[in-house]
Amino acid sequence: MRIVTVLVTHQRARSGVSGHSVRLGRAEGLAIATALLAVYLLMAALIVSGMRHAALYWIFGLTATLVVLGAGWAMRSAVREEWRDMGVSVAIMLVAAVGALTGPRAMWLVDGIGLCAAILGDDFYRWRLGVWCGAA
Repeated sequence: MRIVTVLVTHQRARSGVSGHSVRLGRAEGLAIATALLAVYLLMAALIVSGMRHAALYWIFGLTATLVVLGAGWAMRSAVREEWRDMGVSVAIMLVAAVGALTGPRAMWLVDGIGLCAAILGDDFYRWRLGVWCGAA
């Protein structure tokens, strides 16, 4: 339900908009979707090959997803020279890696606190500079 709502809202927001930014956005979305598909195909391959421990899937599923999304955002930020956003995406990848090292039970706590700290830290920094909504 949530995915459909996001897709419909995004489609309505983009109706009538065309040009380079739309093509760039579609290419970015395709790259991230392909990377996430690869993560879940690898997880399916692990299941088929006999690695059936539930903790592996919790750790791999969350960590790999955060790393792929963080890397995709870092790539996008580097191309657009948005260094502050790149710093946040690198922080997200580091939080995911540290969370994976803590094990399947503590991982959720570490990821939750770490992601909250990264996002609130960025918001506080933007607030101190008086910069909001992606305006530089």
